[in-house]
Amino acid sequence: MSEVTPKFPYRFESPWFRRAGYAAWLLLTVYAVIFYQERATFMDGGFQLFELINSEDFGIYHYRLSNPVTQIFAWLAVKAGLPLKAVMLLYSLNFVVFFAFIYHLLVRWCKNDYLALTQVGFFTLLTSESFYFLTPEFYQGMSLLLLLFGLLLRYDLRKHKLLLPGLLLLLVPIIFDHLLLSAFFLFLWSFFWLDRADFRRRWEYYVLLVGMFGVYYLSDEVFISWYDAMKKDNFHHQFATWKTQLWAIPAHSIFLEKCKTIYKFFPALLLVVTYGYFAQLYKKEGRGDLVLPGKLHVITPFLNRIYPLLKWSLAVGFCFAYLLINHISDPTTDYLYYSEVNYIGLTVPLLVALFFDLAPRFSKQKLLLYFVVIALLHAGLQIGLRSRKFIRRHAKIIETLEKSPSDRVIVRGANDPKSYYIQNWSMPYESLLITAAVHPDSAQTLLIADNEEQYRDFLDREDLFLEVMRQSPIENLHKRYFRLGEGRYEVR
Repeated sequence: MSEVTPKFPYRFESPWFRRAGYAAWLLLTVYAVIFYQERATFMDGGFQLFELINSEDFGIYHYRLSNPVTQIFAWLAVKAGLPLKAVMLLYSLNFVVFFAFIYHLLVRWCKNDYLALTQVGFFTLLTSESFYFLTPEFYQGMSLLLLLFGLLLRYDLRKHKLLLPGLLLLLVPIIFDHLLLSAFFLFLWSFFWLDRADFRRRWEYYVLLVGMFGVYYLSDEVFISWYDAMKKDNFHHQFATWKTQLWAIPAHSIFLEKCKTIYKFFPALLLVVTYGYFAQLYKKEGRGDLVLPGKLHVITPFLNRIYPLLKWSLAVGFCFAYLLINHISDPTTDYLYYSEVNYIGLTVPLLVALFFDLAPRFSKQKLLLYFVVIALLHAGLQIGLRSRKFIRRHAKIIETLEKSPSDRVIVRGANDPKSYYIQNWSMPYESLLITAAVHPDSAQTLLIADNEEQYRDFLDREDLFLEVMRQSPIENLHKRYFRLGEGRYEVR
């Protein structure tokens, strides 16, 4: 009896897998509501919200073309004149709603549970502080990349003539969002090239690869901002520093320690995927259907015999190459929230391998569902517990400003408790948003000055809002949301 190909080959029979994903997004939505102030005011999120409110317009930063899709709710709230707390709440919600919408498209439109659950795992399994760091466009780009491959796996490029140009256009915001997403594109492209004989035969699939390299060139050479140029120069500098001792980069051991406490799912997934592929190899299951042209044809029987090993090498090799690239660019990983943004990408190759190659062969699907639910619950608990750090930050900022008789305070860098303030440049925006939400008629602002002399000429001015790199007239602040009282900056 011949085996029947399922109508939707990338779906689980049980709808509870999909429901578990929806439940995860519901939990993240609840967190986004409960901790909306901690999320909306933190670092780049606070700065971008400050700019959106003052300009009453969308902001695109460093050619990150997906920026506006995460600002729509806050923009509408500002246009409607809603209170600042409502603006902040909707800003926090916008991100989760956008990502949940992509999940819904993967499940309902693309009929692809595997990529949908990969997206959920990307946002949960290795997430702790990064949930409170809203703005990295890596999140948007990864979701759109998974949607791109969801469409590719769902629809025939030959039958849907507009799909290929549409996917090529979709590559533009994806690669512009984060250059490292090109590496994830290459992984997914290679994985499904090995997986699907029809992809290997279609010229359209190769056009997509060429298109990715074209967009990469535009992003890296033509439309490159000062920030990306700085990051690029930093990577080259760090590589020159560590190239003879790559094994000695401090971030390696730091990450290993984090795997014992925060990122336990990474070694767990690594072990599961390794066991699964080698079990297939031992049992002579999961053989490929590779057919190489010309003289290479003689090695295809061997490659098909070791097909599980090829898939394992691709997934696991990608993880360690990706880790190395990140550790070269950030050798000490000083900030957990910052390094974690990239670490969560480690879930993608492992989950793709798990769901596409291993899970369909696992006979006890109910047990697999239990594992998925437990993993998501554990991840959700970890995200919730991390909120305490950000709640304490808010309390400390408010406490510092309430002790001052002035609405404008400069704290000398030597007196800066960095465990609370983290980075100086964002503090004027964070403090203004936090206090304006608590006391709408008497907002306050806090500036951390490593060198207070640079502000000496502005201390007697009562008409300026001081930022680390610039000085803005008070009158430029949005009067409905930011009402700073009169007075000079008090130096403490």
